[in-house]
Amino acid sequence: MGELLLSSTLTKTPLLAINILFVLAICYVLYLGIEVLGRTAEVFIVILFLFGVAGNFLVFISGNVDLQNLQPFLENGWKPILTTVFPETSNTPFGQMVVFMMLLPYVNRPELVKKVWLSTLISSGIILSHTISLDILVLGVAEVERSTFPLLSTMGKVNLKEFLQRLDAIVVFTMLITVFFKTSIFFYGSLIGIVDLFKLKNYQQIILPIGCILIFWSIFRTSNYSEHVENSQSIIRYFSVYFHMIIPLLMLIVSLIRNYFKKAKDKKIKSESSTT
Repeated sequence: MGELLLSSTLTKTPLLAINILFVLAICYVLYLGIEVLGRTAEVFIVILFLFGVAGNFLVFISGNVDLQNLQPFLENGWKPILTTVFPETSNTPFGQMVVFMMLLPYVNRPELVKKVWLSTLISSGIILSHTISLDILVLGVAEVERSTFPLLSTMGKVNLKEFLQRLDAIVVFTMLITVFFKTSIFFYGSLIGIVDLFKLKNYQQIILPIGCILIFWSIFRTSNYSEHVENSQSIIRYFSVYFHMIIPLLMLIVSLIRNYFKKAKDKKIKSESSTT
C-alpha cells in the first residue's frame, strides 16, 4: 500500500511517514474495539461498491476493451490453471480467510456464519476474476504480467474526450480502504492470539508495541513490492499451506469427532433417563 501511494500520488513523501500514519489509524480503530471496525466497514463497503460500478462503466465506454486479449482461451489446457490455484491462489487470498476464525467467538449471530462465509467467498472470487479479466481486456496478458499494479494501469488508460482523465485515483482510494481493513483484521488476529498465549488482561495494552513492530517489519523486510512478492513465493509454497489448509483440516476433523462423541454421549444419557 505504501509503495502504491508513493508511485501514484505521494511521490515525495517518505515511505516511513505513510506507514506510521497508516498503522496509527489502525491502532486507533482497534483500540475502540472490533465492533467499531465492523461498523466502519459497513460504511466503506457502500463507497467501494459505488467506485467499482463507476470504474467498470468508465473502462467499458472508454473504448480500451479488446476481447481478442482473452483469446485463445485455455490454450495450454487446465494444467497451468491448476498449478497456479494450488498452492498459490488457494493460499492468497482465499487461504488468508483463516484469520476470520479468530473473530468467530465475537459473532452475535453464529447461525449466520456459514451462510455469510460461503457467500463472501463466492462473491470475492467472482470480483477478483472479473477484475483480472478486465485488466487483460485492456492491457493484454504481457503487460499485466509486467505491471506491479495492473488495475492502476487499466484505470490510467481511461480518457473520455480529454475531460475524464487520471481516474487511477479511484484505484488508489479503493486499495487504501481494502488494505486498511485487511491489515486491521490480521493485526487484530495477532493481538488476541498474543493475549491468549501470554494470558494478558486485554489487547489494548499491546497495540502500540505490536504496531511499532509492524511498522519496522513493513520497511525492513523487503525494499519494494516486487521483492516482497518474490520472497513471499517460498512462504506460500512451503509454509503457508500448513496454516491455510492442513491445520484447518485437522481442526475440522477433530471438531467432527468431538461432536460425534458428544451426540453419542447425550443420546446415551437420554436413553438411561427414559429407562429410569
